[in-house]
Amino acid sequence: DNTLYSFDQAHMEATRRLKIYAEKELGIEGEFFTQIYYETMYETIERMGEVAATHNRGIRIQNVLEKLGKPLFPHVLEMESLYWNTLFQEMVVFDGVIETLGILKERNIRIGIGTNMTTRIQLKKLTLLDVLKYVDFFISSEEAGVDKPAEQFFEYCMIKAKCEKQECMFVGDDFEKDIIGSRNAGLRPVWFCTEGNQNVIQEAVDRLPASGGTVIVPRGEWKSGAIHLKSN
Repeated sequence: DNTLYSFDQAHMEATRRLKIYAEKELGIEGEFFTQIYYETMYETIERMGEVAATHNRGIRIQNVLEKLGKPLFPHVLEMESLYWNTLFQEMVVFDGVIETLGILKERNIRIGIGTNMTTRIQLKKLTLLDVLKYVDFFISSEEAGVDKPAEQFFEYCMIKAKCEKQECMFVGDDFEKDIIGSRNAGLRPVWFCTEGNQNVIQEAVDRLPASGGTVIVPRGEWKSGAIHLKSN
């Protein structure tokens, strides 16, 4: 999410469709629905901790409808399906991703996916993006038992990768979860960051130790065999 394709863009449209449904079928003003949705999401995370189940849209929608005194049938499953089907339709793989994965496979470099979220949804995304066929191993936070940036998550990645930590590069867009998390676990991070805001990038990089080298790939620079890398 936000590394192979723009989750933010797809999520925005999926959320818009949920708001329309809430207004039309349940008489809930769209923005108010969104407000309660995020309130219940954070309440669930606080109660359960950062585990895969907190990403479950069905649980989130169920909690919203319960809080607002709305009927669960048939709306929970209808709205969950509406969200995911919309998001799947809106996903577009970033330019250069498929070419880059192809080059890695040609060079016999093992490719793994380490992702927060539930297994089935993430495998569905990878299949629709035509990425899964390049993947040698897969780890979801559902399987690992914890979300990134927990060190336990990255330790499990290493078990499946069958290599030493210093031999593994972990690519991700989220500075806290992917970069700080993998760096603290001893892997070499590659930050696929939002391009155009150099101040934010520099402030983030300044938080990292001087040794070890974190590679920064500005978003939009997945180029086949010619990625421009910046390292601290």
